[in-house]
This record gives sequence, structure tokens and C-alpha cells, in this order.
Amino acid sequence: LGKMYMVRRVAVCFIVKDGEKYLKKNLNTFRDLVYDSGASEVHFYAVENDSTDSTKEDLQSLYANGYIHNVEHLTLDGRVSWQVCRDSGLKHNCLARVDRLGMLRQRAVNAALSTGEYDYLCMIDMDFVAMPSLRDMFAFMDKHPHINGIFGLSTTVKQRKCVYDIAASTNLDLGLLLLSRSRYARVSSGFGGVGIYRVAAVRAAGATYVGTTKVRCEHMRFNSHLENLIIDTKFRPVYDGVCHLFYVDTLRTIVYIALVCLVMVYVVRATKSRR
Repeated sequence: LGKMYMVRRVAVCFIVKDGEKYLKKNLNTFRDLVYDSGASEVHFYAVENDSTDSTKEDLQSLYANGYIHNVEHLTLDGRVSWQVCRDSGLKHNCLARVDRLGMLRQRAVNAALSTGEYDYLCMIDMDFVAMPSLRDMFAFMDKHPHINGIFGLSTTVKQRKCVYDIAASTNLDLGLLLLSRSRYARVSSGFGGVGIYRVAAVRAAGATYVGTTKVRCEHMRFNSHLENLIIDTKFRPVYDGVCHLFYVDTLRTIVYIALVCLVMVYVVRATKSRR
């Protein structure tokens, strides 16, 4: 897919806490990538909570200089999201954490949808280490108007062949992703560090991160309102984290071998039963 220039307004939403090490650099990087993809206008919407470093000041500076369209500062309880679970004796992820992250993301989405008219809404985890070109992602959405959202497939600094964040996809999605040979895999939910949504579809469906459904990731709740969602398996943003040990190429091979073995067992049994 080549580079396309068109009238395309993009709202970029993100949440942040203690992000002084990456915020300014990554915001500028992502802004340049969105413009490079052919966007005519890019607005950032940030929701910050409980930062103890220079994040608040950095956001206000970016806002004052026109790099961010809207900033909201929240004072919660000072905790990082995973501490909400650990402090209650639960695992790293729990429904209280999902609800908290969903609330924060939804405030950014609300600000974007109530402030301006956009063609695309992009949700991003801003703490990336490297971000590939967004040209193909936006070009795919432009070329396929029935697709309502497209996601990345994040990886890590140390293990580039694995998938870093799989929580936003269902087990069925992951299984189908393994079996797919296509670059673009149809899923019911995804994220992978970057999600690009068609604003008209978001508005029509009333998509929201806030709700009472029990899900393992806030993106599942938002995506449950939408149809025709895609993962671009070649779009691999890089994050500094622990890999989920989901090796796509290796596991795909294992799945195919397992299927072949099952077919062979079935054939052998069927042959014996006929004797």
C-alpha cells in the first residue's frame, strides 16, 4: 500500500502516569508518523493521573505550545494500575484494574469526541521504544470503509518474534491468528499498543471503555461494541516489557503439525474400523 494524501482528521488519545522519560520524544515521533501517513490534522488528547515526576509540567508545556489539544489531570490514589490488584491480594490483572484503565481511556475518548469532528480515533500506549510507519494502517482503513478498527501486534525489545500484549484478544482470536497466513487477520478484539478506529462507527455503536461486563482487558469492552476489526500482523510496535511467550511462527508450526497428526490418527482409526 502506497502513501496516500487526503483530508483526514485524526484524534490521538492516550493515558499517562510518570512518563517524563518518553513523553515528549514519543509524542513528537507519533505525531510525525500520523502526518507522514497522510493526515491533514492531528490532535492529541491526554489524561494524566498522580504523576510524581515532571509529566504534569511536560504536558502543560506541550499543550501551551499547541502539540496537545486537550489535557486532563486526575488525582486518584497515587497507585500504578497493577497495584490496585496486588494491594487487594489479587493477581497482576483484575477487574478493578480493567475498570480503572477503562475509565481513564474513556475520558480521553470523550474529550476527543466532544471537541471536534474526526475521521479516525487512535488509542495508543505512549511508552513505546520503537514505532513503525503508520502509512499501511491508515491506507488499509481508507481502502476498506467497512473495516471499523485496525490494531498492531506488539513485540518486545529483547524478543522481537514474540507478541508482547495479547490480553486484548480472545483465545479464539489468538487461535485463528495462528492459523491465518494472511497479513490482515479478522478478530473480535485487539490492541497491541495501537488501535485505529473509524469515528463514525464508534459514534454509531456507542462504543465505550466503561461498563459492567467482566473482561480481562478494557479494550475488549470497547471493541465488543464494534464489528469488522482487523489485526495487521506486520505492524509491530516495540515495547520494553516481558514477552507473553506467544511465538507466532513457532506456535503456528506446532498447530499445523498437531492438526496433521490428528488427521493421520483419524484416518488410521477409520481404516481399522472398516476392516
